[in-house]
Amino acid sequence: IVMNVARGEVVDQVALASAIRDGKIAGAGVDVYPSEPAKNSPLFEFENVIVTPHTGGSSAEALATVGEMISTTTVSALRGYSVPNAVNMPPASLHAPELQRLTTVAGAAGHLLSVLQPDLPSGIRMMTRGLVSPDIVEHVFASAAAEALARWSGRRVTPVNARVVAADLGITLRTVSSTAEHMTDAEFTFEAPGDTPHYVKVAWDRQNAGIVEVDRFSLERALSGYVLITHHRDQPGVVGRIGTILGRHEVNIAGMQVGRRNRGGEAIMVINIDDDAPEAALHEIRTIPGIVNAVVVSLPQAVGSTPSMPALASNARR
Repeated sequence: IVMNVARGEVVDQVALASAIRDGKIAGAGVDVYPSEPAKNSPLFEFENVIVTPHTGGSSAEALATVGEMISTTTVSALRGYSVPNAVNMPPASLHAPELQRLTTVAGAAGHLLSVLQPDLPSGIRMMTRGLVSPDIVEHVFASAAAEALARWSGRRVTPVNARVVAADLGITLRTVSSTAEHMTDAEFTFEAPGDTPHYVKVAWDRQNAGIVEVDRFSLERALSGYVLITHHRDQPGVVGRIGTILGRHEVNIAGMQVGRRNRGGEAIMVINIDDDAPEAALHEIRTIPGIVNAVVVSLPQAVGSTPSMPALASNARR
């Protein structure tokens, strides 16, 4: 018995009718045809062939699903979010809300990368670890690249035209994937090469995502809100002087993370602050002996967090 519920061209209907007539095929069931609606077919003459109209997409369940898909993706598009089934992007295997959570954090990572590396780099590379489908890889990379390119170029850049803008600027975009099957979560590391390469890593637990590493320094918790990031020499007095300057400018510290590679070597400090730091405060901080650089970036606030990883929720800005 031959069943064709795929596409009409998959089975030669004339050959199938001949095989049924000769008794080589006991019967058939067909609901797809080379030309639809099917008004004539050699299969219509047989009692042992069931033919039905190709109307699966018109069932109540299918129409409800299509309506839900159209409404959620339309709302996402109007809000400026990622759309999982845009005609000029790969169809995404995630629903719009899940895709938006991931691509928003990816965009924030791209923005942070452009803040850490203010000069136009020769390229952007994304390294993916874990089992992630190619369509999600492309959406994540395009979202990060768009935010970074927009800040570097001052142009309007979206995930749709990010590769075109990058080519116009002479920036190479490259992805590298490592399918570590033992990993239940996924990681995306964005790199901007230069005299001092910069890195930003995003972790994704298949539901929520967060920036968990900056310039190879792991963070105790994902970044969110206003964040002051310093690169400095590990030496006494740096942390205290930064706190004093922020206090003098009435900028309250909500949290702090400090990391170093070795005593007296390269170090990084990530300070969560309640409000944006004024430029005068940043200027004072940059004059502290041992400070290499100090930047403030506004990242999405954590919402819908899981016990293991806070999630981020809206677009980043400097």
